[in-house]
Amino acid sequence: MKILFLLILISLTCLDPLFAFDFEKHLKASYEGNMGAPPQNHSQEEDPIYWGQVPVWPKDENRRTDDPQFSAHRGGLISYTNLFSGRTMFLIMPAVPAEHLEKGETKVRFLTNFSSVYQVHEENGYAINADYEITEVTAVIAHQLTEKIELEALLRSFHLQAGRADEELNDFHDFFGFPKGARGKAISDQYSNTFSKDGKTIYETKKNRLGLGDMVFLVKLKAKDEIKNIPAVSVLLALKAPTGDRSLGYTSKSWDPGLGAAMSKQLTKDIKAHLNIGVALPGHSPDIDKLTAVYSSMTALEYYINKWLSVVLQTNYSTSPFARYNFDGVNADSFTGGIGFHIRLPNHLQLHIHFTDEFYNGGDTDYVFGFAIDLWSFKDKK
Repeated sequence: MKILFLLILISLTCLDPLFAFDFEKHLKASYEGNMGAPPQNHSQEEDPIYWGQVPVWPKDENRRTDDPQFSAHRGGLISYTNLFSGRTMFLIMPAVPAEHLEKGETKVRFLTNFSSVYQVHEENGYAINADYEITEVTAVIAHQLTEKIELEALLRSFHLQAGRADEELNDFHDFFGFPKGARGKAISDQYSNTFSKDGKTIYETKKNRLGLGDMVFLVKLKAKDEIKNIPAVSVLLALKAPTGDRSLGYTSKSWDPGLGAAMSKQLTKDIKAHLNIGVALPGHSPDIDKLTAVYSSMTALEYYINKWLSVVLQTNYSTSPFARYNFDGVNADSFTGGIGFHIRLPNHLQLHIHFTDEFYNGGDTDYVFGFAIDLWSFKDKK
């Protein structure tokens, strides 16, 4: 929890300069010009349809700069992580923007996802007893090495605790008429997270222990800048290293390679589409065998309310590394939908807030609430 407190303190420190200006006026600013400046005439923007035309980016906005390749500071996909029980140990290709930073630029982001997990089931000799809440805290460091090569590292940590929000979650589902499933009959505020086969423990995590998860390294290669009918396209190469805390159960103890692609296209002046697809290959784990490739996709439509605020609707899909296990739920696919809000502030500071819920009633993740902050970016002056 000390790490969580430190991250919050850093975030508040970075936010301190924001109190010097009118936050409400900032969010209501129009696309045209800077706040308080006379509107500018962007004649090429009269026609709101961008698809099939050469994209036009107002000079005063990072989302659409003179060069469309440098639009990675504005909105994008929700930084969602699949927090199904046991799947945090394996690589699932992360949400990555198709656009790149400027050459020599480095960006730092902190993100956290909080999820409630519940699944108690026995079948064909397997047994899972998962009833907990998980907090994931990740630091993302991205550096644009060359014009076409971006390097990224994800340093992850996890904290598992008893389901203290069980009652609130049940009330939430009641309010919207969502089914509560087996959780509605379960005891509140209890903790367990074990997976076993014929009485032998496959994995088990500890309660109230903050520990490091496996690191993920990513190389993003620019394939195409956005032009007319062609979206921006980047190729993704990933590798998960077994650096997580073994005593807490936060690692698969294996190297997992991954391959993917990121695409984005400005459809109209206010709407942008995003797509990430990928596949990850779980390596040889000494504790868990018969693992299968994890296929994933993230699709989203982003609506830009103004140059400071956008809303994104996103779906996330991934297969299970336990697909070969004859055990319903654990071997099921994950399919979620979510809504996110991106708030852009001065000096490349950006806030991301999102909520995601599981579509499959048989799934064990009831919801994920997330928060991210782009703390700063800086460029090499050489």
